[in-house]
Amino acid sequence: MMKLRCCLLPLAVWACLAFAAPIQAQSVDSVSDAVAKFDVPPQPLKTKPPRYPADMRAAGVTGAVVVRIVIDESGKVMAADVAKASHDGFREAAIDAVREWTFKPAQVGGKPVRARVNVPLNFSIDE
Repeated sequence: MMKLRCCLLPLAVWACLAFAAPIQAQSVDSVSDAVAKFDVPPQPLKTKPPRYPADMRAAGVTGAVVVRIVIDESGKVMAADVAKASHDGFREAAIDAVREWTFKPAQVGGKPVRARVNVPLNFSIDE
């Protein structure tokens, strides 16, 4: 009976984690140890273009968004928010896109660090 409990406990823990609600992303301002100056800037490895909101495309609206992001020491985006946007309709699409991006992390003194950077995104119907 003891063997069965040992096997079920890890399975139960996995099930709880697998079906738990996703953790809410932190705000950029809440990450106090991210640096804005570094020896080596973060380098994009995987960038997915933002989804163009259908209503904005149908209306022929173009624009731009500047997204502030914090990239952790492993190169994942850990926080993102909009610094400015030409149209509110582009905000969600911009945030959703950059949250999936990955980077080679920034470095200070040869060591990876959390970095705070601004990322401009353009929404153009011609692209």
